[in-house]
Amino acid sequence: MKINLYDNIRKYRKNIGLTQEQLAEAMGVSVGAVHKWETGLSTPEITLIVKLAAFFDTSVDVLLGYEMKDNRPEAVQGRLWECFNNHDPSGLEEAEQALVKYPNSYNIAYVSATLYMVFGEQAENKKWLHRALELFGECKRLISQNNDPTINLMTLQGNEAMIYYKLGEPKRTAKLLEECNAGGHYDDLIGLAYTLPLNDAEKGKQYLFRSFISNILHMINLIPGFVKIYVSKKDYRTAENYMNWMDSVLDGLKKDNVIDPLDKIRSSFMVCRAYIQVHTGKKREAKKTFTEAIKAAEQFDENPNYELGDMRFTDTSVHYTSYDILGETAADGIESTVSLLNDPELNKLQDEIRKENSLIKGKK
Repeated sequence: MKINLYDNIRKYRKNIGLTQEQLAEAMGVSVGAVHKWETGLSTPEITLIVKLAAFFDTSVDVLLGYEMKDNRPEAVQGRLWECFNNHDPSGLEEAEQALVKYPNSYNIAYVSATLYMVFGEQAENKKWLHRALELFGECKRLISQNNDPTINLMTLQGNEAMIYYKLGEPKRTAKLLEECNAGGHYDDLIGLAYTLPLNDAEKGKQYLFRSFISNILHMINLIPGFVKIYVSKKDYRTAENYMNWMDSVLDGLKKDNVIDPLDKIRSSFMVCRAYIQVHTGKKREAKKTFTEAIKAAEQFDENPNYELGDMRFTDTSVHYTSYDILGETAADGIESTVSLLNDPELNKLQDEIRKENSLIKGKK
């Protein structure tokens, strides 16, 4: 709700060409009273507001400049998220009003809990953090209303766990995260909790290395998709930048003279680079890159190694076996990559290399 009474008194007075003295005389008040009205230092009594509206030939509502906010839950939710995006803690007051008005709205409870959590962390305000815990508890009660697939009981408990971390309770944080760590979702945070504030490096190590490997594999899965997106947009430089960045990551993880699971991935990535080269008119380079990919795949498949602990920065005392969607062998990976990219020019290049290899084998 917004009221523009002060501005409107000044505006209407000037519109009819009156001075503050003349308006004061007409209303039977002092000049100082009119000055305070127009500067917002004081508000006219209700009888004077009615008298002013009649004097200016308008309604009380118009004189007040009354603007009613949209207080439907969807609109309130939108304003609260806007406060979140603008880092504006004044939204907490409206959040409390909305919680009273809509006590059984999951969406209102969730955005309010998020505001209290974030602003409480930023301001190190324990009262706000405890309020966030109460509201996330309400979110659990109302979870059946949730239609966001990225949020469930596990993620709500994860938020509660991080609030306890800010409240100086790392043991409770680790316990709550371990209870809702489906798929290793919170491995990194559990590992940090045990390694840093709890000073239990051995217990934290298993979680941290698992998270490290998982995140590497996630990044690897992303690259072919980004390459496909930017080649389709003819933004070849960005596609190459993704490839160059991922190559540097893979090179940084490789131990000298050791075949590791990422060698299987490298051969598939070389196909992605050939894909870019084909579309930038570098047919000769593309052919060379694709041929090298085949050789790299053959080398891996002769002596395969799926033990992720053999990579640099990993711990050989923790056993992890790699798995990817491209197939069991590196050769399968190349075939799957070509199929996923589904590009006529790349298919043509593959067929050409196959024919040449068949001719070479035939001569032998």
